[in-house]
Amino acid sequence: MAVGRFIALAPKMKNMIVHFHTSQNGSFFRKFTLFCLAKLLGAKTVVHIHGSQFEAFMTRNALFRLLTQFYFDRADRI
Repeated sequence: MAVGRFIALAPKMKNMIVHFHTSQNGSFFRKFTLFCLAKLLGAKTVVHIHGSQFEAFMTRNALFRLLTQFYFDRADRI
């Protein structure tokens, strides 16, 4: 559903600011996918982190550390 909305907004995306509310586990992977799409389409991004266990999630293994570092490094604001 959200991916379809993103695709529909693609021509306008580079003039938009997209605000992501993310948490650990499934929430992270859903928002990470949309985040990457938004960045590819030229949007500015704000990442809002929720979840009391996010630090434990992001340090769980090397892949999660890499993905969260990518996410945070490329967000325009956190």
